[in-house]
Amino acid sequence: MENKRIIGTVIIKENWAVQSFGYKNYLPIGKPELVVENLNWWGADEILVIDTDSTKENSKPNYGMIEKIVSKNLSTPLIYSGGIHDKDQAKKIIGMGVERICLESLLYSNYLEVENISEAIGSQAVIISVPLIYENGKILYFNYINKKKYDLKDHNLHFLDSNLFSEILIIDKKNEGGNNTFDMRIQEKVLFKKKIIVFGGISRADKINRLLKKNRISAIAIGNSLNYSEISIQNIKKKIKINNFRKPFFNEYE
Repeated sequence: MENKRIIGTVIIKENWAVQSFGYKNYLPIGKPELVVENLNWWGADEILVIDTDSTKENSKPNYGMIEKIVSKNLSTPLIYSGGIHDKDQAKKIIGMGVERICLESLLYSNYLEVENISEAIGSQAVIISVPLIYENGKILYFNYINKKKYDLKDHNLHFLDSNLFSEILIIDKKNEGGNNTFDMRIQEKVLFKKKIIVFGGISRADKINRLLKKNRISAIAIGNSLNYSEISIQNIKKKIKINNFRKPFFNEYE
């Protein structure tokens, strides 16, 4: 059986880990390195750090924050997203101890550099992010840079079937930050050939079970709800019918 994963997601705003609600409203949680360290101890299978400040145009990766996070000697694989524009930045981040990177705006602004990054660090270390919205019976792609929506069928997304990356992170943009509000129609209607990670308003075990039964879904990324309780990850894993998850460092919750 293919390994399925629960990915703990940490949203960064102004150098603080925050609870995000549609990437519009934010509530501070704490220092990024401490929030990531907790997810590492609590048994997340991977940790995704999304730096919203570095996703702005002409920005760059937050190397200082990354350094603080990797200094915690995590055993959990780390994914970083935000401000990566070229292969040198990607190589530097991987060299700092991050296992994988996640790209989004670069796919549309400089696809050639995505090819350079994939060649430099390996396609297995590259994830691409595709924010989507289900609206009026259509799947729309949302561009965070220009804040515009595009019909997924009309938008130039030929690269989604390329060999430059290992997985696609699908974000339910409309429901990100909600309480179990992920729109199941999104994953039903997109037919990407690559394995997909789903994120945005996923919190309860029943919906996680339904999603993980889909062969093409390799992982569930969860944000806000994992910050309510230190045993939330283990509670989720106990309720879903998959046994091959990474174990936590201790057995206090067994």
